[in-house]
Amino acid sequence: MDISEKDILETLYNDAVVDYLATRYHTSPRRIIDRFIQQKEDKDNATTAPFHLETNEMELLSSLTKYYRQNSDKIHPNELQI
Repeated sequence: MDISEKDILETLYNDAVVDYLATRYHTSPRRIIDRFIQQKEDKDNATTAPFHLETNEMELLSSLTKYYRQNSDKIHPNELQI
């Protein structure tokens, strides 16, 4: 079964690293991923947001995204905690 981009995002929302960052920034995992996407797309807007992910955090989230995309065939939809 093919896993959609939405399922990959849902998997990221439930990842322990994303949860750690959410705790660190006192926000939700969804806002961490939203901020990651915003910073990645628009570096100029980074200073107006409520928080700014550091370079190493951006690299870590990029690596996680790449990992989940490359291993999407191993992600079983029933394992997602939606």
